[in-house]
Amino acid sequence: MMSETKRDEVAKNPADGLWYVIGFAGRNRDCRQQWVPVSNGMRTKAEALALIPHLARAQRAAIAELGDL
Repeated sequence: MMSETKRDEVAKNPADGLWYVIGFAGRNRDCRQQWVPVSNGMRTKAEALALIPHLARAQRAAIAELGDL
């Protein structure tokens, strides 16, 4: 279960054994939390954790770009 306090966490997919950064995407109609993978699969948990700051910078840049539209 993902915590409500962290924006990004990592989780291991048991089907392929890879680690993914999981991002909070909001809540659905039933007020259930929606989490989606926001990265490609990484072989180790450390690799996935190291990717989180890079994804945060990319997200800020994308939001800024959308603001220019």
